[in-house]
Amino acid sequence: MTRPNLLLLTIDCLRYDSCGFNGYDRPTTPNLDRLANTATIFDNAYATGPWTAESFPGIMSGRLSRDTAYYEQISWKAIPNDAPTLASWLHENDYNTMARVSNPHLSKYRNFDRGFDSFENLRINRLGEKFTADRAAGDSPSSKTKIIASLRSTMRHLKKYDIPLSHTMPVVAYRLNQLSGQWPTIAAEDVIGELITALDSTDQPFFAWAHLMDLHAPIHPERASEGGLLSSDSTIRQFVWDANRLVNEYEPHYRDMYDSTLRYIDQQIGQLIKWLKANNEWDNTIIIVTSDHGEALHDRGIYGHAAGRDKFEFESDRHYMYDELLHVPLLAKSTQDNPKRLNHLFSLGWLHELIADLLDITPVDMPLSTDRESHLNEGTDEIIQSDVISGESQTIAVRDDERKIITQKIDNGVLDLDAAKVYAPKFDRREQYPLEEEPSPKLVKAIEQINLQEKLPQLSGELSADTEELLEDLGYR
Repeated sequence: MTRPNLLLLTIDCLRYDSCGFNGYDRPTTPNLDRLANTATIFDNAYATGPWTAESFPGIMSGRLSRDTAYYEQISWKAIPNDAPTLASWLHENDYNTMARVSNPHLSKYRNFDRGFDSFENLRINRLGEKFTADRAAGDSPSSKTKIIASLRSTMRHLKKYDIPLSHTMPVVAYRLNQLSGQWPTIAAEDVIGELITALDSTDQPFFAWAHLMDLHAPIHPERASEGGLLSSDSTIRQFVWDANRLVNEYEPHYRDMYDSTLRYIDQQIGQLIKWLKANNEWDNTIIIVTSDHGEALHDRGIYGHAAGRDKFEFESDRHYMYDELLHVPLLAKSTQDNPKRLNHLFSLGWLHELIADLLDITPVDMPLSTDRESHLNEGTDEIIQSDVISGESQTIAVRDDERKIITQKIDNGVLDLDAAKVYAPKFDRREQYPLEEEPSPKLVKAIEQINLQEKLPQLSGELSADTEELLEDLGYR
C-alpha cells in the first residue's frame, strides 16, 4: 500500500458540544457521526487561542501567540518567516500539499501558505486586487451608506412581517445589501468543490487542508435554510435573529441558525467523503476534523468570540478564554478501523505530533511539543497552554487534569496573579464558579513560561481599506 494521504478539515467557530458524536441531541453532524464511528475522538482537545488569528499559528506551526509574528497590527498574528509548518514538513516528506481556505486571516501575507504546492484563499481571490491594493477614497460605499441606501426596502419587509423596527432595521438593511452584493463568507460547497478539483489533479500522496467559514457570523440565510433545522426559512426573520445576536440579546432562534448551518457544512463534508470513496482514496486517507475555536452562544450574556468590553472581567474584547471558545472537537480517522475515545488533555499545538503518529514519520521540531510516545493512547496528562495577545495585554489560560487558571499580564509587563480565576472544569464544566484558592505552583510555572518578555516581530505590509472593511463585516475590529 502506498503512503497514506492526509486530509485536514477545520471548521471555524465549531463548538465541541454542538457535534452529535460528542453527545449533542440534535442531528447536526450525521456524516461526521458516521466518520466518528471509525475514528479516534479526543474529548479534551483545546485551541491555543480563542479566535482565528490566535489559534491557527498553533494548528499550522505549533505556536502560542507568544511565539508568533504579527502583520499590520499586533492582533493579526502571523507565522514567523522561515518557521516550519505542517505543509513545509509534509512537503519535505514528498507529499503534494494543497489548501483551499476562505478566512481572510489565513493569507500568504501572514505565511499561512508556507510549504503548500497549491494554496488558494477563495475570499481573497474573489475580491481580486481590491483585497491587497490600497483603495482610493470613495471607490466603494461605506457601510453606513449601504445601510441608508437599504432602509426603505427593509422597512417594507419589516412591516409585512409585523416586526418592531428598533435596532433590527439597520442590521436587516445592511444584511440585505450584503446578500445582493458581496457576502463576507464563502460557502462550504464552493470550498469543498475547489478542493476536490485540486485533488483530481494529483497522483501522489497528498496533504490537503480545507477551512470552512459558514458558522462564522454573519450566517448566510440560504446555508442555514439548507440545513433543514430552522422553524422558519424567512430571510428577514433570520436577519432579525442576527440583529439580536449583535446586541447580545438572548435569541433562541440564533442557536437554530447555528445548528442548521452546521448540518449544511456536514452535508458538504459528506460530498467530499463520497468523492474519496468513488476515487478509491477512502481506505488510504487519514482524516482529521477539528475547529480553530468554538463560539459563545450567550453562555455569559454574549455571542461570538470577542466579548464586549462591558461583559468581560479583563476589559479586553479579544481575551475571552472560557471553554465555549477553547474546547474544540477533534476526531482522527486513520487507515485502520480502530475507533476509540480518549480523555487525556490534548492541545491543537501538538497536532504535528499526532500527524507524525498517524503517518508514522519523523516528527517536526515546533515550539509546542510533548514527551509523549504517542497521542493515540491514554497517558499522563500534560499541561495545556493557551494565550492571546493584543494591544492591551496578554491573557493566559493553563490547565491540568484538575484545575484551569485564567490570568492576565497587565500593561507594565507584570503577571496579575492576584486577579487569576481558578476553576475545576471536571465539576464545573461551564466555568461558572471560580474557586477561592491559590493557583498551584505547577500551573503558575506554566503561566510564567509563556509570559511575553519582548515585543513580537512584525512582518512588513499594510491592510487595505477593503480588507479592513471585510474583517469588520466578520466582527474583527
